[in-house]
Amino acid sequence: MGKNFDAPVHVTNMGLNAIAENKENFLKEKPVIGKGQQIRVRELMAHLAHVDPKFDKAALWQQILDIALDTAEYISHSISRRFKVMPDRHFEIFGMDLMLDKKMKVWMCEVNTDPGLGYPDKEVLGSPNPDYKKALAACAETLHDLFALLGLDAGHDQSQGSLRHWFKLTARKNT
Repeated sequence: MGKNFDAPVHVTNMGLNAIAENKENFLKEKPVIGKGQQIRVRELMAHLAHVDPKFDKAALWQQILDIALDTAEYISHSISRRFKVMPDRHFEIFGMDLMLDKKMKVWMCEVNTDPGLGYPDKEVLGSPNPDYKKALAACAETLHDLFALLGLDAGHDQSQGSLRHWFKLTARKNT
């Protein structure tokens, strides 16, 4: 979540927004968002700062980090009670659906282990998906970040986040 973090943000879940009864609203050009339902994090932060002079970006992100920490702690305690866990040999990608109210309080809606890593539909409701390129980029960026965290970022020396301590790979020559 460093300075380059600029993932798409859904204004609402696709399953709630992209329905036949809402097709006209989903596909029309809207202020700030445009067509579809996604904007980038930087755009959201700029919009919030524009509409609320008291907006505190650091406070917002602290709420998100607190929710993420509470969630990770809860999950780790739950798993460790149920299973014999090898903590240095397992990882999981989690997605959090968060909601922001008018008072800039962050609420968690759900946590899932499927954070939109599949390719998006090219069409929604029989029309071109206006969020297709954003969703495709988000998938590629998430996978790239995952490989970088695991130390598998090709062409870059990794001093942290490497799988090298998990196992050793050796290449065999074909003879």
